[in-house]
Amino acid sequence: MKEEISCEIIKDLLPNYIDNVLSNEGKEIVEEHLNNCDSCRKEYEILRSSIEIDTVDATKINYLKKINLKLLITIISLLVVTVISSMLLTFYTESNFDEGIMTLLFSMFAFILIIVKFALPLVGLVFSSIYLKNKRKKILIIPVILFSIWLFESIYSYIYNLIHY
Repeated sequence: MKEEISCEIIKDLLPNYIDNVLSNEGKEIVEEHLNNCDSCRKEYEILRSSIEIDTVDATKINYLKKINLKLLITIISLLVVTVISSMLLTFYTESNFDEGIMTLLFSMFAFILIIVKFALPLVGLVFSSIYLKNKRKKILIIPVILFSIWLFESIYSYIYNLIHY
């Protein structure tokens, strides 16, 4: 006759039983115990239902990743259309080809400057804040502070130049 296994051991084995990683002998022991023990069967139902909830959350996360990918593709597409249309507009409105090239180069320089001046610190601040929230390590506050200072300085210098020039 088999030895009676305590409920504590079975409760320790339940997550592995639910994930289907126990050996055949382990599965038989857990199933036999679940058939005879109401307390462990209730614990099994609770664990199984919480895993189903986790699966639903993973599905939602995958859906959000698809939305983020679609949003990124849309933004890149709009950026490409904007650049192409501004190039065509520049060449169409300028009477001289060389002036058109210079205007286009100046526009690209201004666009890159705006990205470096405002978008990079903002994106860095957002991503470092998210990373800090997920990792919960105090040392990760340093990038958040640095990006905050960079963004604040960019906005301050922009407003200062608007007022004084």
